[in-house]
Amino acid sequence: MNLTESKFYLYRENGLLVNRKDFVKDLKEYGEIISTSHDGLSYIFKKKNKSEFSILELSFEGFKFIKKIDMNDYLKRYVEENNMKNGYEDLFEDGSWVYDQKRCICNFMLNND
Repeated sequence: MNLTESKFYLYRENGLLVNRKDFVKDLKEYGEIISTSHDGLSYIFKKKNKSEFSILELSFEGFKFIKKIDMNDYLKRYVEENNMKNGYEDLFEDGSWVYDQKRCICNFMLNND
């Protein structure tokens, strides 16, 4: 995979190049690649300043959309399930996730299990 040129290359087991694929369209639609699985087949894409993440899987035809995850939805559900009186303020001192997602750090581990 060549992230600089937004291309990936398909090879046969004997090392012969079969095809080159461009994934610029996927980058525009889903954002930048922020994480990959250990085997290089699953990827997390994220647009800047958005709370949504997209999981895509790499195949011979290109990237295939698997799932979209919105962190705001997960946080809202967590707040509701745990009966937090002050909502987001109980999670973050000033509710910063809602207004300034740049201050929230997310770490990912992507497995194919």
